[in-house]
Amino acid sequence: MKRKITAMHDAYGLADPPHACKECCHFRTYEYHNKRFFKCRAYGISFSEATDWRAKYRACGFFNQSMAGMYPLFERLKHESRKEPEMQLEGQITIDDLLMGGVKDA
Repeated sequence: MKRKITAMHDAYGLADPPHACKECCHFRTYEYHNKRFFKCRAYGISFSEATDWRAKYRACGFFNQSMAGMYPLFERLKHESRKEPEMQLEGQITIDDLLMGGVKDA
């Protein structure tokens, strides 16, 4: 999975003008066992460090936008394919070549 803030920037671009995540309405602070944890609602919140956030990250283009009807990005990324698309080897034929009769005997 991509680094959290990179995934946010890829999905939403950068805030213009620039801001820090700590200035955004989606930035949250939680305390647990006398420790402070930062989270981003737009990215997604869990009890895992996988959704921990940094206040100093450069805010994404979703800065202070409404989340009405939106799923957090973390949830969408979990369901994306993690496999790289397979590359066709040079000289390799495809099923389409066979079905379309594009391959001739040598």
